[in-house]
Amino acid sequence: MVARGALADASVTLVGKPKFAEITTGHNDKRTIGIVKVIASAMVGVGEKTVEWSSIAKIVDMSVDITGADAARWVSPRIEQLVYEIRLF
Repeated sequence: MVARGALADASVTLVGKPKFAEITTGHNDKRTIGIVKVIASAMVGVGEKTVEWSSIAKIVDMSVDITGADAARWVSPRIEQLVYEIRLF
């Protein structure tokens, strides 16, 4: 399902086993438990082509109290996506 979403194609099938890489750089949000990048290959269509894809999973402890006017933005999915798209992280 993740590969289908990442590649925006419902016909995608996974090729081989995904690889997992922990992202260990510093995190500004003290609620962050960990961030993992999943990297894999997928077949698009029926034997048409194999493509590489990746996805990021961020694990957040919502029970950790944070304060401040901008506290809610640290767990905004759109902000998280932009951080990776423009390679700030």
